[in-house]
Amino acid sequence: MPMKSNIFRLPGPRDVKRFVSKEMRNRQESSEKYKTACAIRSGPAWRNLVHRLGQERSVCEWCQCRPSEQGHHIRPVSDNPGLALNPDNVWMVCEKCHILIESAVKRGVDVEELMRSKGAESVGE
Repeated sequence: MPMKSNIFRLPGPRDVKRFVSKEMRNRQESSEKYKTACAIRSGPAWRNLVHRLGQERSVCEWCQCRPSEQGHHIRPVSDNPGLALNPDNVWMVCEKCHILIESAVKRGVDVEELMRSKGAESVGE
């Protein structure tokens, strides 16, 4: 019986997440902006905001078919720490959509434009 080959296996969400996390750690670990962003995102205020928004916006705001479980900053915390806890700067998305959005950002896609294409208001409007 021939052995199954994983050569054509598509990367799953965990593979993508591991790669993105490792790449970010390698590239930005020494950055002061990155350290500030990490402190904000790991703090209790952020967790409370995501929990509250998850109850208010229970369905993924991108695909609108799966439960929302993660908060995504429209304007990056590293560039706009003042907007980190602004509910208008957070999109509640499922894990799969969050990975897709993050990969688009890494390719240089403007997140606000991406959100507007899906019908979301821009931050501050």
